[in-house]
Amino acid sequence: MPDREIMHEDHVRITLNATLGSDKADYDVTLIKAGDTLTNWRFPAPVLKAAVDRFQGASCFVDHVGFWGSGASVRDLVGVMADVTWDEDAHTKGALTGRLRLSNAPAADWVENLVDQIIEDRAKDLPVPNIGLSADMFSGYYMDGRTRVATEIRSVYSVDLVFYPASGGSFDRVLNSVRGGQHMPDDKTTTPKEAPVKSDPPPAPQETRVTTEVPAAVPAPVETEVQDTALAIDNATAADDAAEKAQGLLRAQCQTVLEGQLTWCDLPQPMKEAIRAQFTGRVFAPDALDAEIARYRTMLAGMLEDKVITGAGDALDDPRVSGMLTSLDRVQMAFERLMGLQLPDDHSDIARLTGIRELYLMLSGDYDFYGRFDPARVQLANVTTASMTSVVKNVLNKVLLQAYNVRPKWWTPVVYEEDFGTLNQVTLIKSGGIGNLPTVAEGAGYTELDWSDNEETADFVKKGGYIGITLEMFDRDDVGAVKRIPREIGNAAWRTLSGLVSAIFTANAGVGPTMADAVALFDAGGHTNLLTTALSAAQWDVIIQAVYQQTEPTSSAVLGIRPKYCLVPIELERTALTIFEQPWSAEATYHHIEPRYKSGSVIVVPEWTDANDWAAACAPEDCPGICIGYRYGREPELFVADDQVVGSMFTNDEMRIKARFFVAVGVADYRPLHKSNVA
Repeated sequence: MPDREIMHEDHVRITLNATLGSDKADYDVTLIKAGDTLTNWRFPAPVLKAAVDRFQGASCFVDHVGFWGSGASVRDLVGVMADVTWDEDAHTKGALTGRLRLSNAPAADWVENLVDQIIEDRAKDLPVPNIGLSADMFSGYYMDGRTRVATEIRSVYSVDLVFYPASGGSFDRVLNSVRGGQHMPDDKTTTPKEAPVKSDPPPAPQETRVTTEVPAAVPAPVETEVQDTALAIDNATAADDAAEKAQGLLRAQCQTVLEGQLTWCDLPQPMKEAIRAQFTGRVFAPDALDAEIARYRTMLAGMLEDKVITGAGDALDDPRVSGMLTSLDRVQMAFERLMGLQLPDDHSDIARLTGIRELYLMLSGDYDFYGRFDPARVQLANVTTASMTSVVKNVLNKVLLQAYNVRPKWWTPVVYEEDFGTLNQVTLIKSGGIGNLPTVAEGAGYTELDWSDNEETADFVKKGGYIGITLEMFDRDDVGAVKRIPREIGNAAWRTLSGLVSAIFTANAGVGPTMADAVALFDAGGHTNLLTTALSAAQWDVIIQAVYQQTEPTSSAVLGIRPKYCLVPIELERTALTIFEQPWSAEATYHHIEPRYKSGSVIVVPEWTDANDWAAACAPEDCPGICIGYRYGREPELFVADDQVVGSMFTNDEMRIKARFFVAVGVADYRPLHKSNVA
């Protein structure tokens, strides 16, 4: 799924710039502009337009309250947002605008004084603190690269007065003000260097505060204080109600997220109930819930690891239960340790075998060495006539694969490998031949493109053999001999496949097998991929050009690929490394930069005996040349035969270890290969 379609939700605070007015007043404000912010958020216009009601009535505090809206204090209340609307023409992409109504709370008084000082200092071109508004809200989003793109604004906690805002909004215009009986006109715009001019009061319906007559028995200052206190209490109560409603909505949303996650997660019911009890009734971040579910999954995986019960109903050979391994499992691991294989750390307590003699007696009960299974004398209850075969086969196969894979497969970079479902002859197809696309005139028909499939074939060969483990080897406890068997077979399998690939270059006196076009793989005339010059930096440059200029099969279009690997015998390795790994070339009495430095990688072919011949090959992903087909896996496999009444165990007292490997090696295309047979 593309990153931009992954939906999230988060609690985000977006900071808005503010240019403050003077006297305590209502202000026209820009709450938030559409577009990108400085904090890697993006608010599209439709998202803001749909959030008008959520900003309506938002409280304004001095500084942000605690995260998730906790910790709000009436002492920090400044005012409330009103008349919020979407203004399509505001700024470049539209914006939410509204009116900030300052309250008569104590915080609003000193904020008002601070704003007066800022206006006065700004008018005198003096430095002023960077004061502005910051929206504290809960928003859903998806990721677009590193930018969070809002999909909806789910709730707005407050729009607060903060220090050093980012960008997005401003105090645009002072609507009106009542201060000391003097009023400010509502159409006076506040600018950074211009303080609002006080004038006659506006019409009564537009005023935010109305002075009323007070009975003579009550002193005017006392009455004013009573009114201010009552108004502050009303504003605080409204703010608390709004905050409580927002918290209730947020808790309901979190509960919906919780139930949805628990319904579809794969944890057992007791773990789901534990998570439900932990998060129900709480406001939480979705990431916190995801992390807790992941923690329980990890806990469950640790509880179930290596605890799969096998052999149910079988008798135990020991009244003590250790882990969840069967007795036969532990014997096999002990044999793996005896053969030099590494055991997992959590099974390091597996007991050690004294030798293969102990293993044979434990699994066969054949203390008289008759070469047959004696169920009355075996030491483990789970053992059958097939147990010895199974354990030996499994362990020796692991040793064989370890020996096969430890040797570097030099051919891997230059061959294309594929697995096949049958042993039928493999068809290697080289597609290509379409040159440039022809021009199609207006109204004319399209012409059929000329292309071709050049087919080559390869046959599977079966490689293998067997080695016998005799009763005498078990009786003599010849651990070393048994350990060498799979290692030698693994090495032999490696050498076999290595020889098949290297012979592609050396067959038929160095020109390789004959292709389907009746021309040898390496041919100077028919395939233009055979030269006789010794390896050097200059000659490597010649080979690059020769391979690059090979053409498509049925057109003159240049193939345009470069050789990536230089194949050499061990005698030429130093020369090749000097070309590709040394940035400076020495000629006569001067040095110069080698332009073909790092243009190829050196591969030493063990089977090559000619000290002068060398070759070049392209990467198979650019153009496949040599191909290897596999049947029954890409590694050799072992089989063990030890039936006690027939076969070698009966006639020769011998358990035979057979190795088998099916491979097909062939050439699909001559163009990515080049050979230099140097006299």
